[in-house]
Amino acid sequence: MQVIRRAWVVLGVVAGLCLAGWAGAETGMGLVVDKVNLVLHRIDFKDNQIIYTSPPVGTGVKHGRFFPDGSGLAYVDENGLVFACDLDGNVQNSFTAFSTGSLSWTDSGIWIGGEGRAELYDPATGTMLDAVTPTGVPDPFKIKFRVLSHSETSYSALDHPPPVAKVVLLDQNNTVLDLGDGCSVGPSPDGNRFTHNLWESGKEHQTMRIQDRTGQVLHYFYLFDLIPYPANETDGWTWNSQGWSSNSPDIILIPAGRGYPQMDYSTMPWIYNLATGEAHCLHADPYAWDVFWYIKDYYSGKVGVEIPEVAIERFEAVPAGIRAGESATLEWRVVHADEVQLDGQVVAAEGSQAVSPAATTTYQLEAAGEGGPKTAQATVTVSDNLAPVVDAGPDVEVEVDVPAALNAAVNDDGLPDGNLVLQWTRESGPATVYFSHPSSEDTSISCPAAGEYVLRLTASDGDLSSFDEVVVTAVEEQELSIRILSPVAGDVWRVGEVREIEWTTVGIQDVVIYFSADDGAGWTPLASSIDDQSPEWEHFEWEIPDEPSTECWVRMESYFGDAPTQSGPFTIASEGEEEVVITGSCGCGSGGACPPAVLWAFFLLAAAALSRRIYTE
Repeated sequence: MQVIRRAWVVLGVVAGLCLAGWAGAETGMGLVVDKVNLVLHRIDFKDNQIIYTSPPVGTGVKHGRFFPDGSGLAYVDENGLVFACDLDGNVQNSFTAFSTGSLSWTDSGIWIGGEGRAELYDPATGTMLDAVTPTGVPDPFKIKFRVLSHSETSYSALDHPPPVAKVVLLDQNNTVLDLGDGCSVGPSPDGNRFTHNLWESGKEHQTMRIQDRTGQVLHYFYLFDLIPYPANETDGWTWNSQGWSSNSPDIILIPAGRGYPQMDYSTMPWIYNLATGEAHCLHADPYAWDVFWYIKDYYSGKVGVEIPEVAIERFEAVPAGIRAGESATLEWRVVHADEVQLDGQVVAAEGSQAVSPAATTTYQLEAAGEGGPKTAQATVTVSDNLAPVVDAGPDVEVEVDVPAALNAAVNDDGLPDGNLVLQWTRESGPATVYFSHPSSEDTSISCPAAGEYVLRLTASDGDLSSFDEVVVTAVEEQELSIRILSPVAGDVWRVGEVREIEWTTVGIQDVVIYFSADDGAGWTPLASSIDDQSPEWEHFEWEIPDEPSTECWVRMESYFGDAPTQSGPFTIASEGEEEVVITGSCGCGSGGACPPAVLWAFFLLAAAALSRRIYTE
């Protein structure tokens, strides 16, 4: 990014006004056409820095402009197809236009200009709303609609090929305004001022005027006073069609080239801010003269992509204190960075490194990227006395107003005098927490309101201190329940099979399972404790015992005896026993709705067959 600040030569009625003073941080979006590959790029520019260059958009692109509100962009290709897109180039609508010329937005719609004619389209439907073919233009002028004003659609740029060049404006009454020798004009967003690329002998395409609607010259500049060409460059020039930002009255567009009159396709996209007197190049290398990037629009004040902020999520020394000759491990994790350095050495975005400093040392982690940079430090203290090692315990869930014990632990080396001071504190949370022993690692807590609490245990040996935190989530009291999903009433399981007892719970994290083969007269434990961290939680595999019965039950309850529940009665059948399945119609002619007498006959048949264990379903 190059910035240059120049003074303007101010002429006419604005003599004495200087615009070179106020410096500012420019932010906005640029649209450039790669004239070699005929593709469009969106350039996001934030605080005077290029933060994003989009992948190529479209093919055969000739011109492009942003939507009036900056929410999208439109471009026209070499076949006259107009595409309305979001800011990433995803096409929302397309239509065919009369011309492949310039493109401009007005309050009424989108104008496409060409040789001697311009058309107004509804960008949402592609419907042509109007067409303009100006008259009253003196010969031999060649009509071209370079760009049109946002506020009025009647202004047209006209020219004749050099060396005899003159620019005129044609208003809505076909009144010709002669702006003098030149090649092209471009109106400001309000249509009250115009850039005018001049054709001066010896300075062809190197000077520009800004004029008002009466032709009065407001500003005049020389290209080399505006763009920081290298010292040995003397043949810089600008293409026709210097334009204006689609939404800013202060920013003009300058497609700055080199090598005139060879026109060797060397062009850089520049913008110039009239209010700050600063020029910015929307290309990473302003002097990469082997590219041909032609600026078509600039939308000031917003960017199309939010670059994620570089974040150092973790950088710490473990342990933070060691004795001489011992080692510690630096551990880090960084996101959204292009490069990470640890004390000047490039490292991975996430990793660890062992260190053995002879004295207390502070290490620095640096992360760089479009959303950065960021730095963080970690210190390894080398001392005979080491800070206490604090573990506040695992995160826990508790019920509101129900005391719960915290599982903390503190270790210390006994230096300098063996005295250790502990203190529990609430760092955050919706209410005050009650600690049964706030100065001891063994404490219970009570949370009076539901929500998330961060509790800290700090330990100090009088010289060094350290802390650890635990997250406590307090929930309202729940009605404890267990629901057995398998087995259910009517199931038939066979001796020797491996089946799964399945269940769900509410408010219970540990269950006990029992089995009965005698209709609940006696119960055999199957599992004395299955907690919610076990791989068997909610899916306990059970090898069916050799206890054939039609009166089997499974019973479950919490480890503390809460929420006891039972399955329905199910059957355990002997291995190899025949199972007869009776389905469909009995043949009584009732169409499946058997009379009571027939149903009774089936019942007697089943009862008589119990010795053979014939089962019906």
